[in-house]
Amino acid sequence: MTQQEFETLYGKKVGENEFEIINAMYMLDDNETKQEFVARYKKMGKDELMDAFIRINDGSKKYTDGLNKQIKGLAERATVAEQIVTELKQDMHELLQMSVVYLHSYKTDLMLDVVREKMGTLNYYKELLAAGCTPTKADLEMFIKELEGTDGVKETNNGEE
Repeated sequence: MTQQEFETLYGKKVGENEFEIINAMYMLDDNETKQEFVARYKKMGKDELMDAFIRINDGSKKYTDGLNKQIKGLAERATVAEQIVTELKQDMHELLQMSVVYLHSYKTDLMLDVVREKMGTLNYYKELLAAGCTPTKADLEMFIKELEGTDGVKETNNGEE
C-alpha cells in the first residue's frame, strides 16, 4: 500500500517514518485487505499497534541475534579448520622432504621412481635441493631425460626421432 492510499483511507496525514512502520505492519498480514487493516489501525489506536510492532520487532531481533551467534561460531570453526589444514600441509611438506632425503641417501631406486612419479620430477628435484642434498650424476641424467622427453630422446618439430 502506498502512503497516499493509507492517508486517504485513514483520513489523516502521517509522517514518512511513521508510514514505513505502518506499511511494515500491513505487510506482515497478507490475508487482510487495505481497508480492513486501516479499520483495525483506527480501532486499536496508534499506540497499541506500535507496541505490537515493537514486540514483533524485538522477537525478530532476538532471532537475528541468535542466528548471528551461530554464524560467528561457524566462522570461528572454519578458521580453526583452515589453521589445521595449513598445519597438515606443512607437516606433509616436511614429511615429503624427509622422505626425499632418506630415499636419496639410501639410493632406493624403486622408491625414488615412485616418489618422482607422484611428485613430478621437477618438484622432486626442487625438494631435494631445498633439503640440502646434492643431486648425483644419475639424478642429473634422469632430470635431463625428463626435460628432453621420454627415454631421453629429444623430440623434433615433426615428432620423428
